[in-house]
Amino acid sequence: MMNDLLAVLEANVWAQNVVMTLGLLVALLGLQWLLVRALRGSKIKSLDLKRRWLVQIRNLCFALFVVGALIIWAAELRTLALSLVAVLVALVLATKELILCFSGSLVKAASGTFTVGDRIEVGGVRGEVVDQTLMVTTVMEIGPGSLTHQFTGRSVTLPNSLFLSVPVFNENLLDDFIFHVMVFPLKASEDCVALSGRLGAIADEVGRDWLETAKRRMARLVERQGLDTPSIEPRVSLEFPDPDRVNLLLRMTMPSDRKGVTEREIRTRFLEARRALLLKEGGLVDGGVGGEVGGGDGGDAVA
Repeated sequence: MMNDLLAVLEANVWAQNVVMTLGLLVALLGLQWLLVRALRGSKIKSLDLKRRWLVQIRNLCFALFVVGALIIWAAELRTLALSLVAVLVALVLATKELILCFSGSLVKAASGTFTVGDRIEVGGVRGEVVDQTLMVTTVMEIGPGSLTHQFTGRSVTLPNSLFLSVPVFNENLLDDFIFHVMVFPLKASEDCVALSGRLGAIADEVGRDWLETAKRRMARLVERQGLDTPSIEPRVSLEFPDPDRVNLLLRMTMPSDRKGVTEREIRTRFLEARRALLLKEGGLVDGGVGGEVGGGDGGDAVA
C-alpha cells in the first residue's frame, strides 16, 4: 500500500505539491504552537507586549506559509499565468473594436468635442448629431458637399473609434451660431468690385438682427478659450479659379437653425442686384443671371 502511494506521488506532480503544502502547514502550525507556548511561559509581565508578540508570531507564520506555498507551486502558477495571459490577449483581440469605441467615447466626453444638435464632419461624413452612446454616434446626413444644408434623408451611424484617429470638424463654434461661406461665381467681364460691395451690403442688412448677439457669444468664447478675437462681421473676398471667372466668397455669421433660409434670401437679393446692374450696363441676356450664381443648394430642412 505504501509503495503504491509513493508511486502515485512520484508520478503526479500535483499530488506531491499538495502533500508538501499540507506538510508545510502542519510544520508552521506546530512552530506557532511552540512559540506561543514559550511566550506564555516567559517572564514578560506586560499583557500588551504579549499580545503584540502573539500577533507578530501569527503574522510571521502566515507569511512563511504564503512564501512556501508560492515556492512549492511556482511551476504550476507560471503555467497558469501564461494561460491567463493568452486568454486575456485573445479576449483583447476579439473585442478590440469594442474597446476602441469605448475609448473614443471617453475621449469625446472628456474633450467636449460636440454634443447632440451640433453639426459635425467626421471622415467625410457631415451631419447633425441626433444620438450618442458608449459605442456609436448617430448623425442625420447633410449634403451633398460642405456648402449645402439639406438633410439627405439618411442617418449615419459612426463608431466612436473614429474619434481616436480622425479629425472632427464642428460647425457650431458659437453654440447656436455658425460661420458660413457662400460662393457666387461671376464672369471676369462683369463689374466684380461693384457686385462685391453690393453683396457685402446685402449680408449686412440680412444679418443685422442677430449680429450683436453673435458678438456677445464670440466675446464669451474668446474669454473662455483665450483666443484672438476673430471678426464676425460679413466679409467678401475674391477668388480667381481661372482667367475668365471670378468667385465672390461671402463669409458671415448666422443662426445655425436658419442657414438655409438666410442663404436663399442672400442669393435671391444678390441675383436681383446683379440683374439690375446688368440691365443698367446693357449686358443682360436671357438665362445669363440664373446660370451664374451657384455654389451650393441653399435649402435647409430645419430652417
